Amino acid sequence: MAIDAEEPDRRDFLVLAASAFVAVGGAVTLWPFIQQMNPDAGAQALASIEVDIAPVKEGQAITVLWRGKPVFIRHRTPEEIKAGMRATIDETVTQVTEKSRQAARYADRRVQENPWTAVGIGFGAGVLFGALVTLAACR
Repeated sequence: MAIDAEEPDRRDFLVLAASAFVAVGGAVTLWPFIQQMNPDAGAQALASIEVDIAPVKEGQAITVLWRGKPVFIRHRTPEEIKAGMRATIDETVTQVTEKSRQAARYADRRVQENPWTAVGIGFGAGVLFGALVTLAACR
């Protein structure tokens, strides 16, 4: 049994045209609200920095400012790259832990010499040290 398809009539056209009109109107209405969430030109200009790294020689490090904060760029030597590939997590944890202990001994000695000196320990260093201690304790 064959089913005859209905011929499109004027009502189908009106429904289609009204739906398209509503869709375009909704997009036009929402566009300013969506657009205002994008960063302005000033923020985009500060978001990126171009640095010419061609003059940086092997083993040399440079410091550039990005948003007022230093960014360190280093051209590693092949020996440094190989040493980094050979390093294990345990060796890295040991090195960081030893450097943290050295920094703590230095800070303690400095406070004992001059108790009026304020010693600030960075939040990032504290979090890193805590994470490494937790990692070591979990093993």
